[in-house]
Amino acid sequence: MFRNITQKELGRRLGYGESSADVRIAQYESGQRTPKQETLIRIAEILEVDVRNFLSPGIATMDELMETLFWMDEENRGLFHLFLLNDSESETVGITMRDKKTMSYLQEWMGKKQKLGDGRITEEEYLEWKLHWPEDKRKTEYKTV
Repeated sequence: MFRNITQKELGRRLGYGESSADVRIAQYESGQRTPKQETLIRIAEILEVDVRNFLSPGIATMDELMETLFWMDEENRGLFHLFLLNDSESETVGITMRDKKTMSYLQEWMGKKQKLGDGRITEEEYLEWKLHWPEDKRKTEYKTV
C-alpha cells in the first residue's frame, strides 16, 4: 500500500472492474503485464509521483551502476574525474562529473541529505522530494517508455 491506496483502489481509479482491479495492478507490479504509457502517467498522477519513476530502466545493482558509468565515460571521456580521498584510511575513491547540470543536481541532493541529517526534514519529506524530483520538469511531456 502506498499513499493509503490499495491495489484494488488504484485499479478502480484506473477504470478496471471491481473483480480485476487488484489483479491487474499486481500483474503490473510483478512484470507479468506492461501498462501502456497513458496508464503509467495516470498511475503517477494518482500516486502523486513523477512518472519517470516508472519509465526509467533503473539500476538495481552496483554492477549495473558501474556499467552505466563505464558507458557514460566511453561516450564522453572527459566527464568523470576519479581521485583518492586524502582523508580516508580505506583508500576511498571520489568521483566528480564535469557537467554543470549534473553538479547542480548533486548539490541539490547533498543539500537535502544535509537537511535530513540535521533533522530539518523528515524521512517522509526526503522520500517525497526524491519521488517528485526534479520538480521543475514534472509538467513535461514523456515521449519515451
